[in-house]
Amino acid sequence: MGRPSPLAGEEGSEIPTTSPRVPRPALLRRGTLLLRLSRAFHGLTGAFALGLLGLFLALVAVLAEASWGSIVHYGPGFLSGQTWDPVHGIFGAWPFVADRVIDLSLSAAQAIEMVGTGTSQVRLEVIAGPNPVAGVFAVQIGAFLKQENAQNLKALMEARNLPVTIVTFDSANGLLYRVRVGRLATEDAANQLAVQLHSTDQFTTFVVRLDE
Repeated sequence: MGRPSPLAGEEGSEIPTTSPRVPRPALLRRGTLLLRLSRAFHGLTGAFALGLLGLFLALVAVLAEASWGSIVHYGPGFLSGQTWDPVHGIFGAWPFVADRVIDLSLSAAQAIEMVGTGTSQVRLEVIAGPNPVAGVFAVQIGAFLKQENAQNLKALMEARNLPVTIVTFDSANGLLYRVRVGRLATEDAANQLAVQLHSTDQFTTFVVRLDE
């Protein structure tokens, strides 16, 4: 009797016990190529990282050079200070003053003793003019130098069934196209719309009066 076949139906065939060997020179060439590619990749990524770092340092240097006079004169307290005193040359820009109603000249600020604090609570008496509470209000959500951008934003808001207008303004930087949303009867309603638009779309919003 002959020797049994390792595979059914294949008399006399043999199963290889080891995988085919790749010639050693080919393995060396493949390993050398992979090593060179890896080194090239690491070199490129390293050069890119150094380029970004250099760009950041260059921007810092340019900004520092342009503002060096102010830095020397006012010091770092301009950023961290909370006192705004133009009489003594002390300016602190840290606190952001929200809900500002009016801006005063230096002489008017001295008259009501608010120079040192920079802000003060005041009571306003309306002598003449439109009703400060009721009127026609809107929310401005953007101002663009390109009319196309303003039109695109207008179309986006109109798709939500909101009344939108574009108002032009001749600024020092060129003609601006200001996009305003809504025609509301009270300032409170306009403020609520401004909060909603800021919350849902991250717009920088502020309320404007249309009937003045």
